[in-house]
Amino acid sequence: MSTFAMLVFSLTVAHAGAAAAASGTDEAAIQRLMDDFTAAWGRHDAKALVVDYDADAEFTTPVGQTWRGRAEMEKGFAADHAATGLFRSSTIRQTIDRLRFVKPDVAVVHGSWETTGAVGPDGAPLLPSPKGRLMLVFVKRDGQWKVVSGEAMQPLAGGPPPAR
Repeated sequence: MSTFAMLVFSLTVAHAGAAAAASGTDEAAIQRLMDDFTAAWGRHDAKALVVDYDADAEFTTPVGQTWRGRAEMEKGFAADHAATGLFRSSTIRQTIDRLRFVKPDVAVVHGSWETTGAVGPDGAPLLPSPKGRLMLVFVKRDGQWKVVSGEAMQPLAGGPPPAR
């Protein structure tokens, strides 16, 4: 094997090993962040909902609205969870279907979400309960995982069920 091929092979193995090593404790840390978000949703605490997002993160809501930056996200979540908001009495369940480390410090989550207790403007329950798919990109900086980008989508009524 040539020196160049050996170098490429060594770098590939080293990168794969680093990604695999990152996935153990880092996978648990990312699950913890997802659990913290779920708990904050149940408390309707907008500040806690965005604490694990990077300061300049972006998030696209199921209705296609993009919030840019933690402050805008907090404002959006606060409105959604306010006394007249859609999610004021709701809980959320999030499931990680796939967690992939594309680099030791970059992870992508594909999963699903479902709320219960969401209500319309008249206070009547939204049925069926809003649910859909989510995708989050996490980056680890200074030992801390933060969401830098994400989106939640809700399939169109009558469309195929969300893939798992």
